[in-house]
Amino acid sequence: MRCSALMAMATSVLLALPAHAQRLFKVETMSDQNCRVVEHNSITGDDAGGIAVSEQRVYYNGDTAAGEFNLSNLGNARRVSGSARYSMISNLYNGKLYALWNRQRNQPVSTRTTMLGMTFDALKELDNDLNPTQNMITLSQGINLSRSYSSTGHVLLAGYHAMGIGTYNGRWYVISFENGQVTDVGPRGATRAYHCESWAKWGVLEYYDDQFYALFRTYLQQNFSRVNMSSGQRVASFAFRSLGDMCSFSVSPELQKWYFQHESRSQFGGRLESVGFCDATIITNRPPIWTVPGPLTVYAGQMLRANVGVVDADDDQLEVTVRGMPSGAIWNRQAGKFRWQPTLADAGEHSVRFGAQEIRDDGQEPLSSEAEFVINVIGLNQAPEFITAPPAASIAQGDVFRYEMFAADPEAAGEVVYGLIEGPPAMTLEGNVLSWTADLRPSETADVRVFAADIEGNRGYQSFSIGVDTHPQAPVAVIVAQDSELGPGRVQLSGVPSYAMGDRVLTYDWQLVSYPEGILPPPVASATAPVTSALLRSKGVYRFELQVHDGELFSNIVGIDLTVINVAPVAVVGEPIEFEISDGNEIAITLDGSESYDANSEDSVNCVWAQSEGPTVTLEEPDSLVTQFVAMEAGDYAFTLTCSDSELTGEAVSLVVTGTLTEPTNTGVTTRPPATPDDGCSSMAVSTWLLFALAALRRRRKTA
Repeated sequence: MRCSALMAMATSVLLALPAHAQRLFKVETMSDQNCRVVEHNSITGDDAGGIAVSEQRVYYNGDTAAGEFNLSNLGNARRVSGSARYSMISNLYNGKLYALWNRQRNQPVSTRTTMLGMTFDALKELDNDLNPTQNMITLSQGINLSRSYSSTGHVLLAGYHAMGIGTYNGRWYVISFENGQVTDVGPRGATRAYHCESWAKWGVLEYYDDQFYALFRTYLQQNFSRVNMSSGQRVASFAFRSLGDMCSFSVSPELQKWYFQHESRSQFGGRLESVGFCDATIITNRPPIWTVPGPLTVYAGQMLRANVGVVDADDDQLEVTVRGMPSGAIWNRQAGKFRWQPTLADAGEHSVRFGAQEIRDDGQEPLSSEAEFVINVIGLNQAPEFITAPPAASIAQGDVFRYEMFAADPEAAGEVVYGLIEGPPAMTLEGNVLSWTADLRPSETADVRVFAADIEGNRGYQSFSIGVDTHPQAPVAVIVAQDSELGPGRVQLSGVPSYAMGDRVLTYDWQLVSYPEGILPPPVASATAPVTSALLRSKGVYRFELQVHDGELFSNIVGIDLTVINVAPVAVVGEPIEFEISDGNEIAITLDGSESYDANSEDSVNCVWAQSEGPTVTLEEPDSLVTQFVAMEAGDYAFTLTCSDSELTGEAVSLVVTGTLTEPTNTGVTTRPPATPDDGCSSMAVSTWLLFALAALRRRRKTA
């Protein structure tokens, strides 16, 4: 019942959006090929977060300015200090730049790295210097952007004639650049994006399969998350070796590139602050789709009725052509109906070719497609008919399959000629006898198609399949594993117990045939050795199969299912901390748990700091991996870091912080008592000075 409700909601969301916002837009691949990286620190200063791709340029935000780069080669770098740069987003359909705008205050929603909380109710178009113009899109409703920091920010998604926004701990929204229509798509969920040094993170809005998706860099992972914005379902996409601290990315559909920024180094290069691009495959359109039946045979005088139609999934207008239409045939494109009644003069094969090409006015290359409809018209002659069937549906590997075929011509007792159209390479046909020594592996199937032709060349056909079974003398494959359920890590599988007849030497063929949905298949090490292994990081069931060969025969395929279970995340806090402090001073202490991890690659880790001992202090962000507190006195402090995923909580790990009091230094200089407010005449002031002197004397004696 709940699924039906979700589907109904998703349908109403799609109908509420304009046609352009629903156009196909999907990042099919993000590669590490043909990459280019340039440094931008001298132009922008330290990275801040925020990327936008326009028609010819790409922009990236730094602390002191934005950098503008040529889209094709990242050259002609220019410093841009526009007032709306911290709120920029781009329409990937036409390259226009916009800023998230508050109409009441007449300003962008953020002019610095921390969002203080503001309503977003308009989109203001920007010029090439990232300053607002007079053009504005008013939203159908305002969206409240709550206070956020770099580690908890909102998510901005550049889309194709639409943009997406995920509010911090809120919801996903889709906004049309055409008319400002705001659609509440669904709850944002718990998936975290890799944070920028800004109030938001930047990614891409996709639309395909009648659903909207948010695509962004995954927090603490070397991949990207693709989240169904209606259902909240997440899959890991586009895994890389090292993305550095990349938090902002976008794409160019025209150049088929993806653009990024990161600090320090990544697998793409870079040194300090780098902006770059690599090859990508971005789909924004689909070709026309034809519905045409397979080859048909009809007798002269018989009415042929067939369904032939064409549609464009993106609702583009089409220009349709037809070649080879037989005389007297009719095709009703609107109804998708083909009608033809051939005559004796039409006997033979006819090929009708249909073509369709998009009619476009947006500058994109029109897509086209073709389809062929083959019609074989038979005059008075009828094809021979097979009166025999194959002797067996399957044979053992290495055995011989033999089939003596017979077909009769229903009109005459003339000669019939046989032919082999399809079959395994080693299959032979001599006269009407079909022979084959089964050389496929057990469980494989050979598809066979033969014909029988009369003296006029009219053919009758027969199709069948031959399955291959395991030979009784075939070797036997055996798999031995440590456990069927295990935590993430490298698993080892052994096929050593496998055996063959006599002294035959075995060769091994290991395969990973199934694995959890949404992940890249882990490589199988030493796939042709007796012992293999694989690194299993994601939860779920993995099926491995083994087949062995003794030089002549293959064994049955055997398989084993291994289930990777969830394990609790591990908190890592580092070495104890020591500090010195003098009376009346204070010092900021940093607690760093950034090396905490979860062995399950797809899990999001949530860690919380808590004080367990010592003088009471206030932790600035207890739910952040790196936090601070201010110590005002010496003492022994203890803190715990506890990490959990959505199911399990790991052991709390303690970090001891020890503060010692700095002793005053005796310089040997005689210090005079301070002047009192009544010019030294107050007896109270003299008494106070004497007390200070006695205290200092006691400390010196104690030290001695």
